[in-house]
Amino acid sequence: MRTHEHHELSDTPEGKPQNPGQGEGADRGFEHRDLSSSTLVKAILFMVGFVPLCLLLLWGLMNTVWQEPARPPSPFDSPQIRTPPPRLQTSPVQDYTIFRERMARHLNTYGWVDREAGTVRVPIAVAKERLLEQGLPKQDQPKEGQ
Repeated sequence: MRTHEHHELSDTPEGKPQNPGQGEGADRGFEHRDLSSSTLVKAILFMVGFVPLCLLLLWGLMNTVWQEPARPPSPFDSPQIRTPPPRLQTSPVQDYTIFRERMARHLNTYGWVDREAGTVRVPIAVAKERLLEQGLPKQDQPKEGQ
């Protein structure tokens, strides 16, 4: 019994394929040369040693050669400065309550508006009663030509 070997046909007289990448092992489907493990280990060791060395060098430079610039004084370090009026209300509810009490006292009590002119302030309830009793003051009637 005869065994037949399979030979590839080629276009060149030497029997070599025309494309250089299609030689032996072209049918394997993977790279023929791999990265050696020693090269990979050397690269990892270099990074493990070089990165901390750079960080240590930078730390030394920052603590010895490079100086931090002087900072300007903070406005919050000085004592409190009073701003000119008007000032913000620190307790608006209490201020409003005091205002309402003062206005209620002003509307419900007698007092002078202008003592020299003889102008007085009367309670609003008394003023309403007098207005009802006396009526509104009459206005001058406009002239016919106007």
